[in-house]
Amino acid sequence: MTLTACRQLRVMMNASLSHARQVLADWREDYNTVRPHSQLDGRTPDQVARQVSRGHAPETLVIPSTPNHKKRELSF
Repeated sequence: MTLTACRQLRVMMNASLSHARQVLADWREDYNTVRPHSQLDGRTPDQVARQVSRGHAPETLVIPSTPNHKKRELSF
């Protein structure tokens, strides 16, 4: 591979990495602030976090069961 080809490849890889980071940042923003979650009663994680930070955390947190874990409740 020539030096020019190596430089071109490096530029393309950096551009691809920057693009991938931006796509992931956009997805994370949408996931946490726009898209409602059924496990959060139709609220976004951002809404829940703001509610908790204002001192309105639920008394009991229900952790749904998964194939590897049993349903549990945590009391605060």
